[in-house]
Amino acid sequence: MTGSVLDIVAAVLVLLFVRRLTADQNARAMAGNPFPPEPQYPTAGGPVPGV
Repeated sequence: MTGSVLDIVAAVLVLLFVRRLTADQNARAMAGNPFPPEPQYPTAGGPVPGV
């Protein structure tokens, strides 16, 4: 009996955790990135770092 109760409590906690994590990820995705990522390589004709 105790094992079943613990299983149910664990399942409810996991469900709440997953729902909150999904909501947080959705909020971050909808907010977008206010700054575009910097290019990994300089543009053509631009300065070459380390030279």
